[in-house]
Amino acid sequence: MYAAAQQRYACPSQPKPLQEPGSNAPDVRPSRRVSTTGAHTSTSNFWQGATSGGVSSCHETWFVQSEQSQFEGAEGERLEQVTVTEDVEEGTMLLEVQRNTSSILPVPAWNTLQIGKAEHAVFSSKSLCLNHSSTPNTRISIGPTIQVFSTVYIPSGAQLTFNYNTTEWVISSPFKDWTTGSLVKGFFHLGREEKGHLIESGEVSEHVKELWDEYVRRNVRIKQDEE
Repeated sequence: MYAAAQQRYACPSQPKPLQEPGSNAPDVRPSRRVSTTGAHTSTSNFWQGATSGGVSSCHETWFVQSEQSQFEGAEGERLEQVTVTEDVEEGTMLLEVQRNTSSILPVPAWNTLQIGKAEHAVFSSKSLCLNHSSTPNTRISIGPTIQVFSTVYIPSGAQLTFNYNTTEWVISSPFKDWTTGSLVKGFFHLGREEKGHLIESGEVSEHVKELWDEYVRRNVRIKQDEE
């Protein structure tokens, strides 16, 4: 889901601006970096602690033929991906993830998907290798279960992607988009135009829209109090 080497801990409801790249900037790594043997380069310290506390991963069911593989990123790094091995029509449900109380964390980790304002579902297996894209071919639907639908026709051999900014309010350890080179920081840090475009697309999760509405209302109240 996120770069395995990243350290992701808290997701503040009122985030502070992130530093831009530089000597004191946060560590930036491409999505899903793996070693040449396929082993993760490191794991989240939080996740290591959570595992010992009895946290389990969500159960996933795939409805299309797909496979997990590695490929080389723009900088020569080894990345993981999921590709379909059959043609997929637009609007097809590709994957369904069942959540339960033991698979939900109150804070994000490298292998979670944000499904509520303070809920993060622990993913496993192939679903972890759904990479980020600003021009994705799938979308996430969050309800009693977490479902992944194709948004366009997807030919056999194509990588499955979704836009992380549609589910994540803030990514505490931003990473570099391996296709564009831009930093992926979460919905909060998008520009005004891109926020509006994503909301109009209907693909932004309800919890992200709620957090944005709360943030806007809070800032309006602060401004009114100052006046």
